[in-house]
Amino acid sequence: GRLLDSLDAVGRAARRCADLPFGGLQVLFCGDFHQLPPPAREAEGWAFEARCWDEAVEVAVELTEVLRLGPGEAAFADVLRQVRGGKLDEASWALLGQLAGRPRDPARWPTEVVPTNRQASEINDAVMVRLLGSSDGRQDLTYVSLQVGAERPPAAVCGAASSCRANPAAGSGASSSSSAPPRLRLCAGALVV
Repeated sequence: GRLLDSLDAVGRAARRCADLPFGGLQVLFCGDFHQLPPPAREAEGWAFEARCWDEAVEVAVELTEVLRLGPGEAAFADVLRQVRGGKLDEASWALLGQLAGRPRDPARWPTEVVPTNRQASEINDAVMVRLLGSSDGRQDLTYVSLQVGAERPPAAVCGAASSCRANPAAGSGASSSSSAPPRLRLCAGALVV
């Protein structure tokens, strides 16, 4: 919210047009406004909570067609749509109630959705400890991120850390703008999303 209000103020001042949102600039907002809340350390608030939001948004278009559905997933897509809107009908409550009591497969851990990478890393590290502590002799492999291109030579000559030979000309591996971790640790049974 605060960032959007700041941009609105800059637009009004730069264009010397204080009576129009963003100084009269046409602004297009795209995104999933039903997403997880902003991470606490970036406590800027939701974009739609900005003071300028109602004045700036003249037309809102909501895309409602779900294109990536597998067989039998239409009912779940409808429940998700209702949850995102904050209003569930009786059929959706009944479906969620059936699933809530269903025993889960102990061999699979459910995917947890959390708002920060730090929380996801903590969960992943705990699961990795459980997997490696099992009695079936699982071993882990660590893969090193390789960034290639005009700006940087390969960080190593292979993917698996156990057999990588570092390239001294490479620098520090993954780009700071990449969301890929510089090192990825996996083992049999690790869920990859």
